[in-house]
Amino acid sequence: MCNQSWIDILPKSCYESPPRASSDHSTMVVHLLRQAKPGPIPFKFFNYWNNMPCFKDKVNEAWNIRSQGSPFYVAVSKLKHLKILLKKCWQDDGISISSKLTDIRQQLAVVHKKLSKYPLSEEFKEVQLQNKLGFWLANEEDQARQKRRED
Repeated sequence: MCNQSWIDILPKSCYESPPRASSDHSTMVVHLLRQAKPGPIPFKFFNYWNNMPCFKDKVNEAWNIRSQGSPFYVAVSKLKHLKILLKKCWQDDGISISSKLTDIRQQLAVVHKKLSKYPLSEEFKEVQLQNKLGFWLANEEDQARQKRRED
């Protein structure tokens, strides 16, 4: 029904032949499914960004940039700029949820070791670290949940 050029250009195309009604002719329906070319990734907001120390400053910085055009164009250009700022902030701070969790777990191990020798001496620090651990675990879970939705 088709040649190699057709397959190269439209590799996901297919056809179907519905049953004949009354005529001796039959119809053929061709579905042309062109592969989408990957473009830039759209702006996606991750809830854990709220927990970044620089988040509010970067949002204010991006939103205070003057831009001309339609309201939609202005909003899109500000979001593009915000995406760049947040990525840079995330990289500059060296924030990695998994590295934060590893660091907190190591600190907790030290505190637990001290608590076994001297009960009550490190209790307050343990509570603080448990709270930090819960905070970063929630961020990790949130990140994983949002990434699953992307797939």
